[in-house]
Amino acid sequence: MVNTAYHLSEFLHQHKVDIVINAGIAGSFDNNIAIGDTVMIEYDCFSDLGVEDNDRFLTAHEANLIGNNEFPFTNGWLSAKLPDDTFYYKYKKVKCITVNTVHGNAHSIERVIEKYNPQIETMESAAVLWISKMKALPCILLRTISNKVEPRNKENWQLIRSIKNLNEALDEILIHICTNKF
Repeated sequence: MVNTAYHLSEFLHQHKVDIVINAGIAGSFDNNIAIGDTVMIEYDCFSDLGVEDNDRFLTAHEANLIGNNEFPFTNGWLSAKLPDDTFYYKYKKVKCITVNTVHGNAHSIERVIEKYNPQIETMESAAVLWISKMKALPCILLRTISNKVEPRNKENWQLIRSIKNLNEALDEILIHICTNKF
């Protein structure tokens, strides 16, 4: 996440852009999202930014380190204003958590589901969205599901299929953006 934030900030400092597109793979908590499906992130958060209070974890918002509605947050979440264009309706809109450590332990998976009820997790999308909002740039966060979030089992991951599907979706979106107004 830190590497992405640094390089995106540097790039945006040196170049004028009209839109930020962040594309990658993700793990899914939601059984209604299949491996290989491509989704758009609508809500995201830094799920492990906060304070341990004995056996409890308090988000930075719950610990009053960041206001729940302090820009760029709304109710403790970052919200991606998605394009109002029927072309994008084909992509399921999802609630995401961004993590520094990918979940692979049944107990931590259970805790994060209880706290956030996420559909997917990534390792950088909230950082990209935060920077985009701070720069007042529209942002599309596109992910293709490569695996279920479960106790770590890399044999179940489908990276090649997911990357192929992601590239196809990204091609379609770029062609759409280039031939239509965003």
